[in-house]
Amino acid sequence: SIDMDETLIHFLYKNKANNNILKFNMIEQNDIMQLGMFLLRPYAKMFFEKLKKLYEIIIFTNGTKEYCDRILEIIDPNLEYIKFRLFRKHSISKDNDIKIKDLSLLGRDLSKIIIIDNSAKNYKLQQDNGLPITSWKGDVNDTALKNLVSILKNIAENNVEDVRKIIVKIKEKLSQNNTDNYLYINDNELFIDKTDK
Repeated sequence: SIDMDETLIHFLYKNKANNNILKFNMIEQNDIMQLGMFLLRPYAKMFFEKLKKLYEIIIFTNGTKEYCDRILEIIDPNLEYIKFRLFRKHSISKDNDIKIKDLSLLGRDLSKIIIIDNSAKNYKLQQDNGLPITSWKGDVNDTALKNLVSILKNIAENNVEDVRKIIVKIKEKLSQNNTDNYLYINDNELFIDKTDK
């Protein structure tokens, strides 16, 4: 599962001079139509293309259904990549109205679920399922999604029985290297212990 805002896209509140801006009609309160604008994170299409046959890609956003649907109609108009969507109404409100994504709502085996999200508090019910990603606010030189592809492909191709064990190792490596860049992780080291399979 992958988050949308600041993970996959960056929503723009003001029109900026940028050729990469994607626009859509967004219905606000009182049925007022407004123009929505967003940027798609670099390498997002490549990320989906490389992983669509290895994973069931699910969007889990704290945005509304209407907002998410409008954006995904642009990103994935032919429903090639994203197979399922969960929205704000599927999140649990806790601790001063923080919206928490409960991965058990996916109805899938938690040992097979990975969530990619820029905010760890969003998946705090299942911390070991979460791969952190830096918040993205429009940097055209960002490579975070590209850097994740190799690790995610290796997890799928190694038929890991419980992805949480690998995710814990990944987070330990990131912490040891004091980085959030997945390029610093040697994929092969993650799969040395055959008990993780």
